[in-house]
Amino acid sequence: MPVCIFCSMASMVIKIDAVELHQVAGWMAQIYFCDLVVIIMLLILVALLGRTSPIWFLKQISQIMVQGFAVASSNAVIPMILQKRNLLIYIFGTVI
Repeated sequence: MPVCIFCSMASMVIKIDAVELHQVAGWMAQIYFCDLVVIIMLLILVALLGRTSPIWFLKQISQIMVQGFAVASSNAVIPMILQKRNLLIYIFGTVI
């Protein structure tokens, strides 16, 4: 999967000029910044509502998060989330 994404991005970079490349880089920076904000908010919620260590939570859920961000689809990680269902019950007491 990462090779496919790399090839897709490489073909796009080859076809566009410097101004468009700069615009795309700015857009990507915004996306990554927003992803970081969402992760931080999630960790705060886990710490406050779940009373669980955010570091422990990240270790448990990191594979699912990486897969979700890599394919940009929450539907793609539903089977993986269902496998971790007991983890969510442990943290929050119930699955929301």
